Amino acid sequence: MAAKIIKVIFLSLFVSLSAYSNTGYGNLKLSANVVVTFQKYLDFNSVHNKSKGPDAWGRPGMFAISKDGLVAGYGYCPRGKQCRPSPSVALNSCRNRGGDNCQIFAKGRKIVWNKVNHRISRKATRSEIVKILEDLGFYGDNESKIKPFISKKKKKSKNDDNSHYRKESDNIVSLLKSLKDLYDSGDLSKEQYEKAKKKLLD
Repeated sequence: MAAKIIKVIFLSLFVSLSAYSNTGYGNLKLSANVVVTFQKYLDFNSVHNKSKGPDAWGRPGMFAISKDGLVAGYGYCPRGKQCRPSPSVALNSCRNRGGDNCQIFAKGRKIVWNKVNHRISRKATRSEIVKILEDLGFYGDNESKIKPFISKKKKKSKNDDNSHYRKESDNIVSLLKSLKDLYDSGDLSKEQYEKAKKKLLD
């Protein structure tokens, strides 16, 4: 029982850390094709995957986009099902379509690029979605009104830099140890262990 609880905690931490680390930032302009894909992603009545039969429709999961704004991919949650959105589904979808340096643009109906955190209403029409993207500077000729998030930096000593890297590497080491414990206890197969280890180290 304890092993299962640890497994759930570990996987939750892993998903939340990877989602946070893949959120996009920087200047971005969406192509017209990506805007159409984003509108489809937000549309509850759009067919997202014809091969899924009744699961072809659903609500937005996560939307990923290449840094050049030309390629996008997304994940969705089929109607009537409970899902925990995974950044990897959207990121892989973006990469499989040829996207370079794909990052998360939206989580659910919320645009999170540059920490904008702008939620788009379910009632928004396609033209209203375009207007929102224009207003935020992600589409059209408008300059972005949202500056890329850059935290204010205080003067750092060399020790501060080292402590940041130490904390980050300690966190990874701790997660690797938890992963190894799960593998040793038999809760993870060798394949699952290797896959999760590779994700942590990439």
